[in-house]
Amino acid sequence: MNNAPYEQEFVFHNGSRAKNIFELSVFLENMPDNEFRSFVNEQKNDFANWIEYVLEEKDLAIKLRATINIHETRNILKKFIEPPEKKSIIAVESEKKIIQPFESMIKKTVSVHDNKVEQLQHESYHSEHYKQGHHDSIEDHKEEHHHEQGKEHKKEPFKKFITEDMSSLVWLILYGLIIGLIVLLLIYKFVYKG
Repeated sequence: MNNAPYEQEFVFHNGSRAKNIFELSVFLENMPDNEFRSFVNEQKNDFANWIEYVLEEKDLAIKLRATINIHETRNILKKFIEPPEKKSIIAVESEKKIIQPFESMIKKTVSVHDNKVEQLQHESYHSEHYKQGHHDSIEDHKEEHHHEQGKEHKKEPFKKFITEDMSSLVWLILYGLIIGLIVLLLIYKFVYKG
C-alpha cells in the first residue's frame, strides 16, 4: 500500500491527515455525512482524485467515482484493503488462535487417565476402520491393537492430577467462593439488620 509524502497527505477539515488508503478508510468510519458530502458530491470526488493522482491507484479511483454514497465508499475501500484471499488467511489464523488454547486443555484433560486415552485410541481406530468398509469383530482389532503397542505402553492408573490448568481452576473456584460469601454477607446485612 502506497504512502503519500507528508506534503501530499489528505487533510481533513479538523486538521487530521491520512497518508494511505487504510488511514482514509479509518477516518471515513466516523465521518459525519455532511463532512463526507463536502469531499464527495455530484461535482467532485476529492478522495478518488487523491487516490488516483497521489497514491496512483487508478482502478480504485474509478470505483470510487461511481458512487457518492458514504456507505458504498467505505465498502469499496474495505474491499480494496482486504482482498478476499487475505480475508480467508486472516480467518484461518484467528480460528487457529481460538482453537489452540482449547486443544492444549483437551490434550491435558485426556492424558489425566491412561485407560481413557487407550479407550479413545481404540474408538478412533475402529471408526476409521469401519469407514473403510472393514467389518471384522471388534475383539480381533483390540487384540491386534494391543499387540502393536507392545511393551511401549505402560499402564499408569493416573497421571499427576494437579497441572497448570488445574491450579487455575482451583483459583477460579476459590475466587467464586469468595464472591459468593461476600454476596451472602451483603444479603444478611440488608435483610436481617435492615
